[in-house]
Amino acid sequence: MHGKGIAGVLVAVACLAAGSAGAQVLPEPVCATLRAERATYGATPTSAELGALLNAVAWAHRADGWGLSAKAAGSRCPWPGPGDVACDILHRRTDGLIWDVLIAAGERAEPSCVEALGPQTDPERPWVAPVDPGGGAPPPPPGPVPGDQLEALRAAVAAVGARLESLTAPIEQGRADSREAAERTVALEAALAEARVELAAVATSLEEHRAEARKVRNWVKDWRSWAAVAGGIMAGFVAKRGS
Repeated sequence: MHGKGIAGVLVAVACLAAGSAGAQVLPEPVCATLRAERATYGATPTSAELGALLNAVAWAHRADGWGLSAKAAGSRCPWPGPGDVACDILHRRTDGLIWDVLIAAGERAEPSCVEALGPQTDPERPWVAPVDPGGGAPPPPPGPVPGDQLEALRAAVAAVGARLESLTAPIEQGRADSREAAERTVALEAALAEARVELAAVATSLEEHRAEARKVRNWVKDWRSWAAVAGGIMAGFVAKRGS
């Protein structure tokens, strides 16, 4: 919305500039064709008829660069070519000027041969070549891109290529670092698993030693065990004396 507002301001400025330099009315031959084509339709032409009318006028004067104004949004009309066009605009490619040639295009569509609105500055409203109203082949496409524009495009492509090239090394380094980090992680996890197994074995051995120590302490503290030992020793001694 903001971009369209700026485009509108540029059109207004261009119109003022055109007026100060001598505004151009619609050329009489084009005006005559416009009136003749309008007379072939009824009181209120349909959208498709408006597109066909403008195309017929532009086609008749295509050698002078006349065409239509492409329009992809808002109020627009179908026409014999691809896409949609403005319902009331003729666009001259040689100087970029546009004319509003139909008053009340959606109603009576009265021909208007007044001054040009000014140069077309909206990139979303480009010039469109007319097509043969009889269904013939469309005119040849525009010529090759001018040299300065071609060089600019080449420079832009080269800049993008250089940018991609500069990013290749960091990306590859990042991938290598990621692989190395993954390998280190696997190695650390394996070492941790081994340490856990060894720790479990040490804990088991320690528990066994503690159990043996408890048995020894219990045996020492148990006086009955000592008494039994002493009794056994005395009995043996008496038996030897008696024999």
